[in-house]
This record gives sequence, structure tokens and C-alpha cells, in this order.
Amino acid sequence: REPYTVGGSAGLTVTSDYADLSVRIATEGSVIRDTGLDRDIAWHTTAIVTNRGSAPLPAVTRYNFTLHGVQYPIASHLSGTYQIRTFSPDGKSIDEDLSVAGPTDFGAGTLGHTSVFPSSLSAGAISPLTVSFVNMNPIPIDGRIEVTLPAGFYLSSDQGQESLAGIDLTRAGDAAYGIDFSGEVSPDVLVPVGATRARSLYAEPLEGMDGNLTLVVHDARRFTVWRRGANTVQRQSRVRFRLVDPTAEFEVTAPTIGVQNPEVAGLTGVYSIQVKLHDGTIVDQDLAVPGDVITPGALSQVDIHPVSLYAGATGALYVSLAVANPLPVNGSIRITL
Repeated sequence: REPYTVGGSAGLTVTSDYADLSVRIATEGSVIRDTGLDRDIAWHTTAIVTNRGSAPLPAVTRYNFTLHGVQYPIASHLSGTYQIRTFSPDGKSIDEDLSVAGPTDFGAGTLGHTSVFPSSLSAGAISPLTVSFVNMNPIPIDGRIEVTLPAGFYLSSDQGQESLAGIDLTRAGDAAYGIDFSGEVSPDVLVPVGATRARSLYAEPLEGMDGNLTLVVHDARRFTVWRRGANTVQRQSRVRFRLVDPTAEFEVTAPTIGVQNPEVAGLTGVYSIQVKLHDGTIVDQDLAVPGDVITPGALSQVDIHPVSLYAGATGALYVSLAVANPLPVNGSIRITL
């Protein structure tokens, strides 16, 4: 059967094995007149199914039909109850059930083509992080996106910087982190700490979302990006954004701000992405976004040379190096000659 259309959009279709039925749509806010009880019935979105057959449907008999093209709720939550009424051709009420139990809960939609990847895959590197996905349901102008990183990652500043006594410069996990602040070096004596330009970690939209993004960091591995847009992100849109230090290209004496990789090479755990409404209701999610393969960090200042350069001599071999990541207790250094 051809679907009934409203405003140029395809509406519902109905199928049944026992009767010729048609369906039309009464949108939210529509008023249905009950001529028998002389009342107006205001319903939410309603499907009106009409018996177009040549005979009435007998009483005390169960009938089944299927509505096709029903849009489910765009967020995971309790579905509430359905209402169903039957009417005569002239609009008089016949039967009704106003509390038909629905599903206990609608699960979240599934994000597609998800990926989370740091700009650098070197162990211990600190770099921007890009998040990408295709949404199943619309993302409202005030929606939010929550991301959880695998174990070993940190929203961090440069671990190698030096701190003045009693002053915490790292502020790991602080999205409002800036190094231009005053530190008390002695009673009533404040000095500027850091460089002349503040540096912070920001969420930058790359594709699929307009407006601004606000970053809130909950802990070292979990953050939320809040939308402040003008338009809803439509279904099946490619969405990309990244966490980045916008001042990283400036020559300043400052730590690097970004996402720090695990300090050992290998495959990471999975990432988690959840798209939520402003009130925290989950719309879409992927709780198992594939991890990334972290590569070994680069040693620096490496120098290896024998103490004696005479052929066949036995002597010491001088080794000097600077590690990019901490070498733990009982860790080893292996040299291939």
C-alpha cells in the first residue's frame, strides 16, 4: 500500500492479513473530536487506522496489524504507555485502553564509523586527539559528547617541566590549564610562572557541527564536549572534532598540552564515545571503539663507542642515552652489537 504523506514526508504504512486497512497521521497537538461524548481528545502523535473492508470486524476476536515507518524515540529512556481507541465512522467512541504497557526501555542508538586517534602514536608522546563518528540520531544544539580513553592515556601537560617548590604546574586533566599565573615564592612575594602566553586545551570542531564547543575534563581519562550550536546535527552525519593546544605553534617557554599516550608500545584498550542530551540522557554510543597501536618512543642523545679502538682488544663499551619515557625498576636496556 502506498504511504500516506504529510508535508511531502513519507508517513506510515499498515499491513494486515485479515482486513483492508488504511492509515493516516494526526501529528502532535492535533485534536480528535469524540462526537458521542461531545469532547475533544488531544493526543500526541497518532496513527489513525481505518477499516476499508466490506465487512465489520467481529467482536471478541483478536486482530493483528503492523504499522511500518514508526520513528522510535531518539534517546534511551522509558517509553511510557500507549493508548488505543476505536471509533464509529461518525466519530463516536466504541472501545478504549489508555494504559497499554510499552517496552521498559529504549536502548541507545549505535554510532557508526567510530575512531579516536592521537596525532602521534609514539609512546609517551603528547599531541592533539581527534574523535570521529557517524551519528544514528540527531544531536541537538545543546547536546554533549562524552569520551573515555583507555588505561595508560592522560589528559596532560609536559611531565618533564620543572616546578617551583610548593607550586603545582602540571595541573594534569585541567581543561582551563594555563601557565601564566602568579606563584608565591615567599610571603607576600608573587612572581609570574611560565611564559608570557597562556596555553590551554580546547575542543575544536572539524566537521559536521557548527558553533562552539566547550571542554570539561572529569578526570585524567574522561572528558565531555558540550555543543553551543545554531543547528541540530542531522542523522547520518560525519562528526569530527579534536582536542588541541591552539598555542602549540608559538615559540614560548611552556609545557605541551594535549593527550599523553601510554608510556609503553603496543595495542591500547578500547575507547568509549557517548552522545547525550543536555540532561544526560544517552542518544547514541559506541563503548568499544577500536584502540590504537602505540609505537616505541625515540631515544635521544645516543652515543655508543668502545673505549679502545684497537682491533681484537677487549675493553669497555661506553653507552649514553636519554630515554623518552621512564625506565621502571627492573626494566632493561638491550644493546645489539
